[in-house]
Amino acid sequence: MIDFPAGIRYEGEDKVMMGVIEGAEKVTIYGKMVFRDGVLKEPVTLSAGWTMKNMIMDWIKGIPVYDLKGQRITEFFFKSNGKLYSKKELTTQSIKSVLKDIPDTQKARLEIEALLGNQDIFSYPKTYILPKLFSKLSTDKDSIILDFFSGSATTAHAVMQLNAEDGGNRKFIMVQLPELTDEKSEAYKAGYKTICEIGKERIRRAGKKIKEELAVKQQENGLFTKQEEKQTLDVGFRVLKLDSSNMEDIYYSPAEYNQQTLFTKTESVKSDRTSEDLLFQVMFELGATLDSKIEQIEIEGKTIYNVANNYLIACFDNEINDSVVTAIAKMQPQYAVFRDSSMADDSTVTNFEQIFKTYSPNTTTKVL
Repeated sequence: MIDFPAGIRYEGEDKVMMGVIEGAEKVTIYGKMVFRDGVLKEPVTLSAGWTMKNMIMDWIKGIPVYDLKGQRITEFFFKSNGKLYSKKELTTQSIKSVLKDIPDTQKARLEIEALLGNQDIFSYPKTYILPKLFSKLSTDKDSIILDFFSGSATTAHAVMQLNAEDGGNRKFIMVQLPELTDEKSEAYKAGYKTICEIGKERIRRAGKKIKEELAVKQQENGLFTKQEEKQTLDVGFRVLKLDSSNMEDIYYSPAEYNQQTLFTKTESVKSDRTSEDLLFQVMFELGATLDSKIEQIEIEGKTIYNVANNYLIACFDNEINDSVVTAIAKMQPQYAVFRDSSMADDSTVTNFEQIFKTYSPNTTTKVL
């Protein structure tokens, strides 16, 4: 516990706080915290897992305090959430002093709170305004922006916001390890088991919010109706995970297996892989970009994937007969992909090549 004297600076509106302040570092208030006119008005005792307890107590006593890097801590003060923060005396020019209009981490925390309902969902976020500025200065309207350390997907938020402001068509690629959240953290309590889940949800909510704000702005200016606006800003995204190949080793190196082993290997695709797993693998192998348009249709009860307007047609269902193969061939795709085990019978296997020669001789076929 630490006894805090009256007069400590406070950033926020006048308020009285009692009980417990929840968050990544829970704070228990003994009595009440009275904030008025930008200061703590009455002494208060607080209990928490202070990581800087000795420094806080020395500062209260008027003793000069330095952090582990040798930087002097000039002040401890309370933010609007009632939690204690520190201010350091910087020995070098900070980026904030150069980019004077860029908000600080507290603003970024409020952005997280506005989208996810709790500013403690993600520790030390950056405001989307900073990557938005960098994107505006360094990219054109059709650029692809890559962030190898996505975190809460601030950069994706920034790219969507910038596109809404200048009519751009920039795309983003966010890369993030599926790092587990601490079971005691606010993120875990809110249902986010990994950092990736936080980023995905932020993109969804930020995209929805940006589209709604854009629609209101455009209607006010008399530019578009809501229906027209839905077609002008793309906030969709795909989530892809790195994994091992979908194919068994025998698919890539059959010569390394003896005949007896080959007889036991009747399926070249791993048993736990889905049709979408296979689709994205062949998209990558055949040169279709992973953000290509994918349409899903049905032909005689079989699921057919049409990638990039007939660039690639794929079907991985079982019991595919001549009629389904013929319907796909008549679509005249550049590539057509099936599973070896999908053919309904030997007749379909025999007729497969001839059907494509008849209806789409320029199609390159591939069987997994």
